[in-house]
Amino acid sequence: MTDPFRRPFLVPALLVVSLAVAPARAATGTSIVRGEVRDGEDKPLQGVEVTFVNTADPETPYVMKTNKKGRYFRDGLLFFETGRWVATAKLDGYVATKIEVTSRTDVAVIAKFDKALGPGKKPPEINIRPFGEATVDFRLVPENEVQSTATAVQELQPVEEVGAPAAPAAPAAPQARESSWDAGLRLASSGDLDAAAAKLAEAVSEKPDDAERHDTYAKVLYRLDRLEAARAEAARALAIDPARVGTLLVLYTIDVHRGNLDAAAEDLDRAGALEPRNLRVLEQKAWLAGRRGDPAAQIAAYEAMVAVDPAHTEAWVALGGLYAENGDDARSEAAYRKVVELDPAHSYQTFFNIGALIENRENLTEQDTKRALEAYGKAVEIKPDYAQAWYRLALLRVRSGDRKGARAAFERFLALEPDGPESAGVRAMLESLGG
Repeated sequence: MTDPFRRPFLVPALLVVSLAVAPARAATGTSIVRGEVRDGEDKPLQGVEVTFVNTADPETPYVMKTNKKGRYFRDGLLFFETGRWVATAKLDGYVATKIEVTSRTDVAVIAKFDKALGPGKKPPEINIRPFGEATVDFRLVPENEVQSTATAVQELQPVEEVGAPAAPAAPAAPQARESSWDAGLRLASSGDLDAAAAKLAEAVSEKPDDAERHDTYAKVLYRLDRLEAARAEAARALAIDPARVGTLLVLYTIDVHRGNLDAAAEDLDRAGALEPRNLRVLEQKAWLAGRRGDPAAQIAAYEAMVAVDPAHTEAWVALGGLYAENGDDARSEAAYRKVVELDPAHSYQTFFNIGALIENRENLTEQDTKRALEAYGKAVEIKPDYAQAWYRLALLRVRSGDRKGARAAFERFLALEPDGPESAGVRAMLESLGG
């Protein structure tokens, strides 16, 4: 991802997934954020608390911690038409001095900038579009170095000479007519996909040998659910440049959407042959193998992922579950120990988040339920006083028909939170479950 907190239970790259764990809000889509936090010597910082808050919903922060490589990842950020995101990074004894932002959709970069931070400086607002992705990197330095850093930054700023005559204003240049290509990208970024498609069709006709234009047009057509046309444009891009792994992933996503899993597998095989260590390709191979009921292929994909990135926490989580399903308890336990080793202080939260993401998928399968139960189970194993994990575990056990296990989990929850907001409802459910 790739990043180490990439979800193991993946969806095709362009498909829209609802991950609304909280109550429904006035949102039109979800987004992904990822990034790295490093110190003044460019070394990764572990345990940094990175928080994203939307100005339209300040009471719902998204909080994550960096792993050993200084990386963090979170998906499912809700989109608000009137809001912007504010990101902060905190670690005891350190101060954030710089933020670097790249925010993009499938078809265009929405924002790219960096800004100096420090005491008294307000973090910038970040535009993250629905179903978009933002990379937000931070630089943190020890507090005792902040003053020298601030001085150095200040010295780099342009200084206006006192009393210098003002230069005459240059005459305004005539505004160039916006090209169909630029107009198509702008319209796609703003969400006006019908108008974007029309402009991109013009752009493609103007430069029919431009693979990038065919690729972008394919993505917009896909978003408009014009699957046959989208597939044709992706194929044209690949005919011009067969080495375009990103376009192969577009083709793969379209084939999954059409239900042609054999063709989707061929798309991934082509992409993997070009870039065998591409984590995005490997992630999709793992997802597709699960969709096709091929645990051996799933294991192979996840093993390849941790070979590329040994700190890929969620790939280790997935391997732990798959090994257990195959009866390989020793390898399963080793994989779970690896998760705890990578993030000992917060691995319980990782397992809880994975359980919640799985549980809130549409069309939950029996295998999904088993993995969600397993994830919640690992969360309470690592942190026995994690009340919310006991609560979610109990509810899922009720749905899976394990009345005895549900009762035990509900009782554990009440012992931890006798007066919590869910406690009255839990007591009522315990009565309905009986002895």
